[in-house]
Amino acid sequence: MQIPEPGLRTHDRERATPGLTLFSPIRGDRVFLIDMDGQPVHEWKLQGLGGINRCRLTDDGNLFVAQATSEGPPLMAGKGGLLREYDWDGAIVWEHYDENHHHDARRLGNGNTLYIAWDPLDDATAGRVQGGLPGTEKDGKIYGDLVREIDPAGNTVWEWRIRDIEIEKFPFRRPGYPTEAEMARGLRPFTGWAINTRCLEGFDAANAPVKPIEDVRASFDRNQGEFRPGP
Repeated sequence: MQIPEPGLRTHDRERATPGLTLFSPIRGDRVFLIDMDGQPVHEWKLQGLGGINRCRLTDDGNLFVAQATSEGPPLMAGKGGLLREYDWDGAIVWEHYDENHHHDARRLGNGNTLYIAWDPLDDATAGRVQGGLPGTEKDGKIYGDLVREIDPAGNTVWEWRIRDIEIEKFPFRRPGYPTEAEMARGLRPFTGWAINTRCLEGFDAANAPVKPIEDVRASFDRNQGEFRPGP
């Protein structure tokens, strides 16, 4: 298989939105800020394990990035664990560790930080789960998800866990999923619910969308503490 050379592939100067682009190659140890010609304007070298491809600039120009850790659940897809803020010169000015963090995080307008994390279910809660395939658990555990907001000192301001809903009403897919034919096409059973990694967009407002694996889209009202199934 021919691997294309990295670099600028397309730039329609009349139609492209001008600006800079910030990105981090997944599991890489650097974050790049490039111009419209693909030329680096600035770069940061991450300390420790690489990033998980989630990075943003704060209002004061610092880099907010999610990095991986070696500790935590044996769920490698999207494994995070370390939220960091680097200044322009690459010095770490803020850090929060949570080995269950995965995929996404956001710096909120009030200075707090919002992120999603895996939530291993205890035996009693796992016993309420409907559907799924016995034996596909990770190290014998079923994982839910949570949304957590922390203040700059790392204190939890509030959080919401998928286990708090009536999980009996939201079985894992349909009975018998996936079939042998579906497995042959690459579909695999899941061992927990998933909060969509884009659900943190716009969370300064009261509601956030949540997407259980059953594909029942819902929203959560943080002010009222209400989970609202539906489109």
